[in-house]
Amino acid sequence: MSIAYLGCFENLPEHTLGQRIKKARLYHGYTKREFGEILGLSPRMILGWEKDEYRPSEKYMKRLDTFLAILH
Repeated sequence: MSIAYLGCFENLPEHTLGQRIKKARLYHGYTKREFGEILGLSPRMILGWEKDEYRPSEKYMKRLDTFLAILH
């Protein structure tokens, strides 16, 4: 369930892929654990993506496209 109605999402940065992933996750109302379960990953991997420590593989980028599309 989207929590976009709460506002302030427009103030979150989108300069890096990690920032975009975090913004999309929060926009959709998911915790790192919930988002990881949807994608079949650990919350630590989601955190790594959001901190730009790791880049998602092509396989996961395709899955993320659905969530990131909301930012356009």
